[in-house]
Amino acid sequence: MTLERTTLQANDLEHQYRLTCKSLDQLKTGVESLFTKMNCDPSSIVDKLGGSQGITDFNIVQYIGILEHKTSDLMMALACLGMKEAEYQDIPPTNPLLGGSSLLSVVQDIKIDVPSAMEGSDADPAEILEWPLDFESLHDKVLQKVLFKEELCKGMEGSKTDRGVRDGRKTLKNL
Repeated sequence: MTLERTTLQANDLEHQYRLTCKSLDQLKTGVESLFTKMNCDPSSIVDKLGGSQGITDFNIVQYIGILEHKTSDLMMALACLGMKEAEYQDIPPTNPLLGGSSLLSVVQDIKIDVPSAMEGSDADPAEILEWPLDFESLHDKVLQKVLFKEELCKGMEGSKTDRGVRDGRKTLKNL
């Protein structure tokens, strides 16, 4: 039983290995094709490796790095040409490196409504304008709001307990 399971697992792994090798060979062929189409110079890789064995599993990353560098250089040259052309034609220049940014959606402004000091309180407006509050006044105001909200919750939940502990949390009633 374990021999059959091990054999099946080995066959699955061998199949995955073949698929991976096939994908890697296709990738190497594509990188080599791009390398020649873009007229890239492989001398830096050949100097590092000490031979001219072409694209292998071990040096493909270096080849992709050269392709990336050449692409960046070409994009910069295109941007410079676009700037010069825009300068001669009196049109706003565009940057091809930021071409994808036009596809991004515009972020809408978020409006946040801050509650007023009067909201939910029966305090006198003249009393509210006494800023800044000292510690005791602030403590009393916060305590009043918390007790008010607890009473609302207690009314909604029913009278669970009045010992100052609700759902395992201490309330400010004990203070």
